[in-house]
Amino acid sequence: MYIFSEMNQSPTVKCLRFEEKLPLDFETKVQTLAGSHPMEFKMYLQINGCGVLMKLTDCSNPQNQVCIDVKKIRDDRIIKTTLRTCIAHFKISECELKIQWQFFATIQSVMTILNKTKISSVYLEQRKETEIHPEEVLDALRKASNVTIFWDCEGFYPKTKVKPFHFEKLDMKEAKWVTGKHLTRMFMDCKHLILNRSVLTSTQQELNRFRLTNSEIKTFLKRWMEGSNLRRVETGIKTGINLKSVMKGLEAIPVEKDWSKAKNGGCYKIKQKNGLEVFVYRDPEFTLTTEDLLKETHFVNAF
Repeated sequence: MYIFSEMNQSPTVKCLRFEEKLPLDFETKVQTLAGSHPMEFKMYLQINGCGVLMKLTDCSNPQNQVCIDVKKIRDDRIIKTTLRTCIAHFKISECELKIQWQFFATIQSVMTILNKTKISSVYLEQRKETEIHPEEVLDALRKASNVTIFWDCEGFYPKTKVKPFHFEKLDMKEAKWVTGKHLTRMFMDCKHLILNRSVLTSTQQELNRFRLTNSEIKTFLKRWMEGSNLRRVETGIKTGINLKSVMKGLEAIPVEKDWSKAKNGGCYKIKQKNGLEVFVYRDPEFTLTTEDLLKETHFVNAF
């Protein structure tokens, strides 16, 4: 059984809503909404345990919107059919994607369908699938510019068959699996990297086990100085890092200012071979940033 309704919430908003399955004339209904000369739309796509929600906004007139809402889906084939049909009849210039609690195979299928669509951002809360390496998940999302991912796993190591990532921004909310090797092999070509190690939910023993060591930080900084696209790194590490020890032997300039991050060897400036400079500091978290701290009167905690 399905429910169909056209809702004129405003003169410029049209909606299709169904439950459990799609009607036989679903494609006809979508084609009617799209019209014979479809405009260019930006798409917000949400896929979760409740179903699929697509919101399409006219790029030339944001007041013109189309909503397609399919609830109570138990078959991921409906997800794929809904998405393929909409992609076929609407001209999508850009997609913002939110996926929650779907199997990895479904995520792969969605990204394949969106292969020719620009994906500005992905927000992913993934099921725990122990046989799936988190690097494989990130690899499936490679086409997106900005990725935020919740993936609670640990104990994985770099897989050489996965190529380094080039995300504009990668925010990993559960990054206990990330080691120093991951930093130097997989993430040097990202622009903004955020690693959250679940400080609020981890025991002290877990924090000690998964934090990066001084040696790993030094290796990472050496690799960055050789050449990297990274412009900001935030690790969430508040303890265990001795910057004086890390910087020993590196071409690093101590920043001596009356700032909390610059006191007692808490801030240094390093640069790449091409001349790009960054500040590395702890206040209280370990951070690398290209922001010119010398011109700032306040700071954002990070690395």
